[in-house]
Amino acid sequence: MLRKQKAALLDVAIVGGGISGMYCALKLAEKGIEVGLFEMADRWGGRIETVRMGKNKNFVAEFGPMRYERKGQKLLMELLDELQVERTAFPSFQSASPGWVKYKIEDKEEQRWQDDLVNLMLMGMLKVLGKYQNGMSADEMRAEVKKLGNTQEDYDKLRKEARQNGKPDGELLYKCGLWNALSDVLSHQAVLKIREFGNFYHLLTENPNAIEWIIWWLRSLQPDDYLVGIKNGSSNLTKATLEKLNNFENLHLKPKHKLISIHSENEGVRLCFEGETQEVLAKEVILAMPQYPLQGLSKYLPQQIQQDLETVLAKPLLKVFFVTDDPWWDEDTLPQTGADLIPTRELHYFLECCFQLSEDKTEQYKKELDRGEISPAMREEFRQHDCELPEAIEVKTKENGSGWVICDRAEQGSKIRSYYLSKEGFFVYNRNGQGMVLIYTDRPASEYWQYYVCDEQNHDRAELNQDKRLATRFCRFILAPIKAKILAKEEQQPVSQPISDQQKQLIKDLFPAYQKRCENSSPENPVNVIEELERLESSIAEYGIRAWGLKPYGGGAHAWKPEVKSWEVIERLRSFSLPNDSQDRQNVHICGEAYSDYQGFIEGALRTAEGVLDVIERRAGN
Repeated sequence: MLRKQKAALLDVAIVGGGISGMYCALKLAEKGIEVGLFEMADRWGGRIETVRMGKNKNFVAEFGPMRYERKGQKLLMELLDELQVERTAFPSFQSASPGWVKYKIEDKEEQRWQDDLVNLMLMGMLKVLGKYQNGMSADEMRAEVKKLGNTQEDYDKLRKEARQNGKPDGELLYKCGLWNALSDVLSHQAVLKIREFGNFYHLLTENPNAIEWIIWWLRSLQPDDYLVGIKNGSSNLTKATLEKLNNFENLHLKPKHKLISIHSENEGVRLCFEGETQEVLAKEVILAMPQYPLQGLSKYLPQQIQQDLETVLAKPLLKVFFVTDDPWWDEDTLPQTGADLIPTRELHYFLECCFQLSEDKTEQYKKELDRGEISPAMREEFRQHDCELPEAIEVKTKENGSGWVICDRAEQGSKIRSYYLSKEGFFVYNRNGQGMVLIYTDRPASEYWQYYVCDEQNHDRAELNQDKRLATRFCRFILAPIKAKILAKEEQQPVSQPISDQQKQLIKDLFPAYQKRCENSSPENPVNVIEELERLESSIAEYGIRAWGLKPYGGGAHAWKPEVKSWEVIERLRSFSLPNDSQDRQNVHICGEAYSDYQGFIEGALRTAEGVLDVIERRAGN
């Protein structure tokens, strides 16, 4: 046990209980080293945060990371295997084409992608690198992406040597801002579309280091890679790591300990905490923390390290989840549908997922479903997950090829009991269950939603069901344009009569689950369309918000600033001495996603952790 008053002695003190700190603790404890892991909050995992939501807690609301490249994030996949944490399929990213502001793009080459912003961004990046030729198809561009990023060495060479337009006399791209680099090769209208409406965060308003952000995109667009999730939520990684950490007697887990000062002493490094253990003396110290809390300690660090801490931008990412008892969408509703109606960059829809069919039987099941059959083995899987299938069922193959619909033929009415079985991942969804919406955004939209966080000074976890205005404002945004077009022009009153073809199309696009109710409207049985739509707000049962730009994290992820040689910063942070260390022992180390060569992902945190562990191991060997 660590003592409460007299300074506790440790081989290594790790400050920060996120994935990089937990990973370092695990690897050091396995070597028999006396380790203390200190975390300011009363929870572990840092920015990994999964919350179960919904009536039966069937929804996995990922307020932190949720999607990972299967091949690109090698260290993460190895850790999941080591901890026996199951992965699951993550739907490939598809997007509707919302009615974004129509910036007039006149360049003929750019016009080819004016409604496909991922490819417009890709064209710009390849132009910046001098790898684009007029008329390139999407497949040809992605083939070029594959050539540019086959290995980590390829990326390291790009970050050090890549020049604007690929010309020998072009400006080195690490010295340039992304917005500046793109503006040299794309029209201003194209850059505006990417900045305002590009899927995923681009931070052109922040203007990150051009080559570092291009590498971020090259990794994301590798054609041979694919996305996975963590089964039952990313917090399962935290849970599994914590379970393993608890097995080591030489490892001391200390939540609710805030580091307030750090000084070098003859014996090592003295750390002072607010918490049960007030002082610790350690031979080595690992600061596994994001930029914001590190800046709070900067006065105790060398001047060069203080300057290094300022070399990254914090991304104020934000997520809002809404769970509804009456989903207004269906399984065919694409992400981004209606995203132009509310302040956000991404808008996602989820149906209640019951379970995933056994992977080893999917080929057999696929053949049966295509024949319109349900085998006893599949019925048993439904039964094991409390989804009893009646005898009188009908199996329909979706026209778009996305999967199958299983209906109860004995039931009647608009609420026929039915399930949707997706071909991708073979997930079973309850079409009559609850639904969940995700708003995922950065600046400037994050500033709008952040206003509804109740405790901005201590926002260390998601706020659930706190400010009712979250649901009210969301519904107001998404309903306003529809209601305005359905209201009678003269009387400005709700229409209770058969609706027009134009109105039907509006409802079909945004509210397909309400469509049948509205189509059944007739003079004999009128349906008040506005009343139908206004049920939306009352159907929202739960909601939650996580604004990562607030204290104590200051950002959901990070990006290098222009003119920064990231590889040199990473090397300096890996091992340094405190200002009053007369022996220059280089026994303080910083790791985490913020100062990594794989920013925005758990992989970056693990890569920097590996670098620190390598230094400590080599020092111990000497």
